[in-house]
Amino acid sequence: SAIVAIRGSDKFEEDLGDMKALRERRTKYENVLNEFLSKVKYDLDYRFNLAVKKIGDEEDSKSILKQLGCLMIYSGLTLFTKEVSSETFYELVAIYETSTNPLYQNIFTNLHKRLATSNQETFSLANANAFNASKVNSKPHKNSVESKQDRLRQRFGLLESHDTASNDSVSSIATSSSDNMAVFQIFDQIQRLVISQQDFLLKFFHLSNE
Repeated sequence: SAIVAIRGSDKFEEDLGDMKALRERRTKYENVLNEFLSKVKYDLDYRFNLAVKKIGDEEDSKSILKQLGCLMIYSGLTLFTKEVSSETFYELVAIYETSTNPLYQNIFTNLHKRLATSNQETFSLANANAFNASKVNSKPHKNSVESKQDRLRQRFGLLESHDTASNDSVSSIATSSSDNMAVFQIFDQIQRLVISQQDFLLKFFHLSNE
């Protein structure tokens, strides 16, 4: 027993050997994992930019949804990355934001231009209608008899406003309806883009608590 005490326990040496082997395997695993995660970042960066390139000038909801759907096949990689390396996971989120930010900036810039153009056209049309209405109102009546009759009818409240400005009223209503429709269409497109983007982020990066 004295010899064993001096030499050390065989089991103790065996435990030390196991710990050394575990450290070596862990180091090897970490090296392989880091290499794999590096390739994941590179590949997804390429995929994100490729999706943006394919959308190109077709910045409608269908084109965007199609490309986002193609990216969903790589959602398993983001889930694995989230489980093994939170640092790399958030780097992937930042890569996605950097890749797609120019696309969405361009989309919203174009939508803003469309809205501004629509407002300008509406303003010009409203001014034209007002000018035409003033010209109609400034024209003399065909004869003094009709003029006197109109003044008498107006004095006693028998001359309705739409008799002299019906065309202007109809034009104003049409202009207002057209303007509202253009605004609603633009905001509807913005809403669909935002919702599709939120849904994709939740699913692709597994951000839901479920």
